[in-house]
Amino acid sequence: MSGQESDGINEAIEDLLRVGLLLGARLAERRVRDRERRLRDAARHSLDAARGERDRQRHDRDRALAAIEGVSRSRSSTPPALPR
Repeated sequence: MSGQESDGINEAIEDLLRVGLLLGARLAERRVRDRERRLRDAARHSLDAARGERDRQRHDRDRALAAIEGVSRSRSSTPPALPR
């Protein structure tokens, strides 16, 4: 460090990021377990129910990926030049 005392802002931000990542990971794990349970339940019911659940999950995944790609494209595009 440059000899200056920390005001704690960087540490607080790091802590918030760490908590956010942990929360995101736990939510993702919960979602995966729920999806697996729904597939197992549908498979116990019938082959058609399992196929329908699989198709719904694929549709949800495709929709989420499209949303992520849209955000990625909007952030990577070059902003318009300012008039001089």
